[in-house]
Amino acid sequence: MLLTQLLLASLYAIAFITTLIANEHTSNNEEQNRQRIDFIRNASAKLKTLLGNVKEKDARTKIENVYDVISTSPVKSHPDLEQIESQIFSLISELEQVISTGNKERIISLANNLLSDVNDRNTLLKTLN
Repeated sequence: MLLTQLLLASLYAIAFITTLIANEHTSNNEEQNRQRIDFIRNASAKLKTLLGNVKEKDARTKIENVYDVISTSPVKSHPDLEQIESQIFSLISELEQVISTGNKERIISLANNLLSDVNDRNTLLKTLN
């Protein structure tokens, strides 16, 4: 009888620990998925904000083009895209700094680099999913 109770208690403990581990794993996956989905939303919002600070028409048009491509990009992501998505955010941050200087040529150059990286990301995403 005591042996049966110990066995049942052990099985219960194993099931409980297994459930805790599975819940933690699910929670981690949900957080990673949320961060991947947030990429497009955050990048689009940042570019839209930057548009309000660009006075030069050619530079503004170029950034609008990048904004259009990013905002219409697939929201889902893939772990293999982390590097390029990080690079895109770095370029957006650099663009923000350059916009404050008003250097039209550099703004357009960064916008072109951004557009290229976003298109590369979208192409890679099609092959990964």
